[in-house]
Amino acid sequence: MANRLKDFFPDKLAVAREEERSISPRLPAFRLKAVTEETGARIRAAATQTAVVKGLPVKEIDPEKNMLGLVVACVIQPDLQDAELQTAWGVMGAESLVQKMLLPGAYAELSAAVEDICGLDRDIDAMVEQAKNSSAARRLPETPPQRCRRGAMAPGLSPR
Repeated sequence: MANRLKDFFPDKLAVAREEERSISPRLPAFRLKAVTEETGARIRAAATQTAVVKGLPVKEIDPEKNMLGLVVACVIQPDLQDAELQTAWGVMGAESLVQKMLLPGAYAELSAAVEDICGLDRDIDAMVEQAKNSSAARRLPETPPQRCRRGAMAPGLSPR
């Protein structure tokens, strides 16, 4: 057991995934690096706004702002923070640079590559199917409905 615990120490883990992706024929390949959940949480927090719905505060994540933040955090080449590159494109800021540099199709490709490298590309239907298959193999035995103190059925349950 002790050896397995040590497998989770930072020095034992693989370096974060990095890879090159060609996203547009008009640009050289981009170099991407996966980010940690800590970075992802910071990006989500920056993309979250609080709105008041029926008098109650509701937090909403702007998915476009969240994805743009992930893209900027994952792209390591070209250096989107480089002032010279931003000046060449006539913008200030990494987010503005990405939006100015890429055509919509290239941005969609880059976003998909970022989702892939960060492990966010899993199809929800595939995850549901996987959960069904894994739970079918280890189903718990059915138990009779629980009765309340006075012999009445608990809400939502019916006798068999």
